[in-house]
Amino acid sequence: MLVVGTGDIAQTRAVKLGELEDGSWSVLEGIAPGDRVIVDGLQKVRPGQPVRVGGDGRPAELRAAATAAAQER
Repeated sequence: MLVVGTGDIAQTRAVKLGELEDGSWSVLEGIAPGDRVIVDGLQKVRPGQPVRVGGDGRPAELRAAATAAAQER
């Protein structure tokens, strides 16, 4: 798995996977709260490369909820 490390540099991270449930794997070891996992552009990025971080770091469902709440105001 690739994560964003210090200085926004891509780093390889070994993980231990658990069960596959509803099309998603559970990660048992290797990722901690606050780690930024690279999910887009995996075909292009290599360990040691600088990466551009998109979004605001919140999961997509939280960004969508915040956007919907702001539009209701």
